[in-house]
Amino acid sequence: MKLRIAVCDDEEEILKKESCMIKEILDDKNIKYQLDEYISPKKLLSSQILYDMVFLDIEMDSFNGIDVGAKLMQRKNDSYIFFITNYPIYMDKALDIRPHRYLSKPVDYDRLSSGIESALKKIGDSTKIITVTCNKQVYNIPIASIIFIENTGRHTKLYLTSRPAFVADEIFSRIKDKIEREVDFFATPQQSYYVNMRFVDDYDKNNVILSYAGKTYRVDMSRRGYKGFNDKMFAQAKLLR
Repeated sequence: MKLRIAVCDDEEEILKKESCMIKEILDDKNIKYQLDEYISPKKLLSSQILYDMVFLDIEMDSFNGIDVGAKLMQRKNDSYIFFITNYPIYMDKALDIRPHRYLSKPVDYDRLSSGIESALKKIGDSTKIITVTCNKQVYNIPIASIIFIENTGRHTKLYLTSRPAFVADEIFSRIKDKIEREVDFFATPQQSYYVNMRFVDDYDKNNVILSYAGKTYRVDMSRRGYKGFNDKMFAQAKLLR
């Protein structure tokens, strides 16, 4: 698979420098890619290419990189957005569209490399699937599209980004085991739920709040489950540094 990457900055010298760093990192990892440079956000937005990774300066003349990123995410909501800026005051607003990384100028090579490596892992995770049955019909479900699963007794309810929630024939523990064997970004707030940490907005000792495409989900947190869940969330957060 060839990755499609866009780099956008209205300062040509910085644009070239950042592009060279990205190319060096990907070449070292033997990754096939197409990298397109944009000195104009308007040209990036007019492109019909759906990019896997986008590196955006936040302050570009009359354009705000956060708004550009939001429009790109509307086209391809699994793009990995890297915001690059000298202005930390934009961080809170940038987090509203869940960027993959927020990098300060001048870009640190090691942080950039770590961010790219994390995005590559997530892109690889997005190809992993589990097979479930519903009314004896077999479905292949991308694991990354599962927001959470719920134990309904003899069956399991799956909440997905790609289609309405549905009840699978298999018991909860069997589907949980299938997910657990493939990826490491799910956690258990209590025995009846297994949640995708990438969709968690907030949590405390009573609840976990998840969201996707403007829809919010609330699941219960048990006292017994809180420590393990909290530890996994902190471990996941370390990967974002």
